[in-house]
Amino acid sequence: MKKACSLFVAVIVFLLFMPYSFASSDVNPPILHSVVLEKNDMQVGERNAFTMEITDDISGVDYVSVNLSSSSGDQMMAVSAKQQENNQWIAEFSFEEYAEGGEWYVHSILVRDKADNSKFYRNGVDINLRFNLDNPNSDVTPPKLHSIELEKNEMRVGERNLFTMKITDDISGVDYVSVNLSSSSGEQTMGISAQQQENDQWIAEFDFGEYAESGEWYVHSILVGDKAGNSKFYLNEVDINLRFNLDNSNSDVTPPELHSIELEKNEMRVGEGNTFTMEITDDISGVDYVSVNLSSSSGDQMMAVSAQRQENDRWIAEFSFGKYAESGEWYVHSISVGDKAGNSKFYWDRVDFNVRFDVKQSPD
Repeated sequence: MKKACSLFVAVIVFLLFMPYSFASSDVNPPILHSVVLEKNDMQVGERNAFTMEITDDISGVDYVSVNLSSSSGDQMMAVSAKQQENNQWIAEFSFEEYAEGGEWYVHSILVRDKADNSKFYRNGVDINLRFNLDNPNSDVTPPKLHSIELEKNEMRVGERNLFTMKITDDISGVDYVSVNLSSSSGEQTMGISAQQQENDQWIAEFDFGEYAESGEWYVHSILVGDKAGNSKFYLNEVDINLRFNLDNSNSDVTPPELHSIELEKNEMRVGEGNTFTMEITDDISGVDYVSVNLSSSSGDQMMAVSAQRQENDRWIAEFSFGKYAESGEWYVHSISVGDKAGNSKFYWDRVDFNVRFDVKQSPD
């Protein structure tokens, strides 16, 4: 017996001191060391460039975006940077003919590594870069909605209806118009793209699917934008007041219901597969999608896992982690479910369920 115990202890000591090499999890975002702008004054159509030094500790820098704003805040531009040698990234940009003249500044710089760790470096906190754009032809005014009319105040499912609008713009011209509808409960919404006609007229045709909410609907907002990037929301009960009635005896207003969720393994290694199994039902139109949203304990890393439908109201979500995933406890942050009528719901951690598991790095 003593010999067996001694052998057991020896094996444990051997295992503890074996020269295993474990891959390292990556939980730190890239670091922005410097950013330099080539020209402090520029004109429309002229090239300019930001040069940045950016490093990452483990997985490597994957993406860099320089986000610009005009001084009014009405116009913005995102510029993707390209990797060079020696940790250098360059973001080249120019402005189109109707861009806002005057001072522009770097609103933020987004950096992300190959482990999906990201960070925003912000104006006035981490950076302070400003430059001047000379443009005598700048357009800073959004389109103007003059009128809107609805063809029918009463309609049925499958029946066509039509909004007619008069919309003008002062310089660059109207680029897009979207009419955004809401049911009276607010549970169902619809966005309708309008088409340009003659004489500043835009029309937005629409109908409803078979499970749409019955009763009163209204125009929640109208979004208009011009070719210079200026946009404006016209809002219900502020700028507009348009309501109509939808008759539908087969309406579906209830989101799917999550009955249960189970996890196959409470411990897993990077690269190893794992599976959630859920029972989810819907009363009328049927479940359309399920997404399981995971978070590391620090909250710095997240993952969304789409589930696949099986038989008997069962859905499974298979997943694994990449080699730089954060080690330690992960949990189901939320589950998003939606049906074919557009009803959706989030089920939340510690409110509707409590699913946690441990992630370990694999030996190299």
